[in-house]
Amino acid sequence: MNSNDLKNKGLNAVFWNLSGTLLKQGISFVISLFLARLLTPTDFGIVGMATVFITFTQGFADLGLSSALIQLKEPTQKQYSSVFYFNMFIALILAITLFSSAEPIAKFYNEQEIKPIVQFISYSFLINALTSVQWAILYKNLDVKKTRLASIISSIIAGIVGVSLAYSGYGVWSVVYSGFVGSIVSVGIIWYRSTWRPSLFFSIKEIKSLFPFGFKVFIINYMQEVYDKVDILIIGKIFQPATLGFYFRASSFNQLITKYTSQSLSGVFFPVISKLQDNKEEIRRVFTKTLQTVCFLSLLLSGILYVNAEPLIILLFTAKWQPAVSLFQILVFSSYVFPMTLIFNGVLLGTGNSGRQLKLEVWKKVLGIIGLLIGFIFGLTGYLWSLAITATLGLFLSVYFIEKTIQIKVVASLGYIYAYALPMLVGIFITQFINSLFDFHHVIKLAINTCCFLTSYLGLCFLLKLKGYHYVIKLLQEFVSQRFNTLLQKKYE
Repeated sequence: MNSNDLKNKGLNAVFWNLSGTLLKQGISFVISLFLARLLTPTDFGIVGMATVFITFTQGFADLGLSSALIQLKEPTQKQYSSVFYFNMFIALILAITLFSSAEPIAKFYNEQEIKPIVQFISYSFLINALTSVQWAILYKNLDVKKTRLASIISSIIAGIVGVSLAYSGYGVWSVVYSGFVGSIVSVGIIWYRSTWRPSLFFSIKEIKSLFPFGFKVFIINYMQEVYDKVDILIIGKIFQPATLGFYFRASSFNQLITKYTSQSLSGVFFPVISKLQDNKEEIRRVFTKTLQTVCFLSLLLSGILYVNAEPLIILLFTAKWQPAVSLFQILVFSSYVFPMTLIFNGVLLGTGNSGRQLKLEVWKKVLGIIGLLIGFIFGLTGYLWSLAITATLGLFLSVYFIEKTIQIKVVASLGYIYAYALPMLVGIFITQFINSLFDFHHVIKLAINTCCFLTSYLGLCFLLKLKGYHYVIKLLQEFVSQRFNTLLQKKYE
């Protein structure tokens, strides 16, 4: 595949991944509005307590083998089939283990209502394992459209089921059952849309050939997943379920906008870098443009979320979720790091440096745990501020490892990132100042805050001639031109 074909296919994949993710998360968001009004913060807290243990065990269901398949230039049918059966076997063991652990988990939280929920959701391991290889193949071939359509349809059906059950008085179980239905629908669609089927073949030798790269990716992903959920575990143990519910709402709302949308780009970035792994100069060019584009968009979103935290949460979730506003605003100051981290990970893994990536993650988690322990001394708010500080320090470590991999100077990478911090901070200051002068209704405040911040941020990016701003404008123009030409071609065929 030449560079132009890769660019066009990559651009198309980015479109489907981003638009599909935005649509899926938009649907999930609308559903969450209904659920937040029908259910209580305590209900969401109980779900958070139960699902955190899924995270602690889910990472073992793949052991990084799917990523190893993506990283390989040309995987064989034997490798695909071996990974499929291996993942199913591991998933079965994990499902039995979690089901048997339901009683100890309920005792840990002193909440017996959690026991049947944990037993029920143990099914998720087997369902996820059924499509792990298909997802790897589709992403490797940049055939993102099929995965996004499956996610969108399953989200719609799951949402309808969840809201219907919540209206019928099922309480916390409406969330549990809707997740089950959504997973089943997603599996059915992926199997229908994917042309790959497992052969009656299994070889432990093929698994071993993928293990050196895959196991390092597994350790990296597992550390990240556990680290991301340790806060829920601790908050659920120390505080009341309602407090966890407020935190869960603030965190999930933050992730909905920043984390999940940025994953759309990273899902394409890793396979693209894998195809370019022998061309360091091209990797540096793609990395630089992508990083500046993501920085521009990430800090733009972060600023909009910060200035609109109160009107958004009050209007969308009602006043009973007011305590989540301040938590959400602090989380915004760490959310900008996640999209950058995904780009750095894509470079390290795409170039085959899983060992270097593992070393980086170990250092970052040590730093994060130290910050977590210090932060909780000052309560939940102290923990959130420590999260923002350690996330930024971890970003500095990532930049250092990138320099060692593709020879891009630390100062240059940090300059690409923090050039957009000034427009964001100025935009927040101007918007907050205007807010202090008037007492608007939440709907009016939302519109004024957004317009004020956008004008300040975009205007400064234009005046400072920041490349990320111009890359985004050019990317939009190229995409519109590409889609327009495609439509014309179809019309005259």
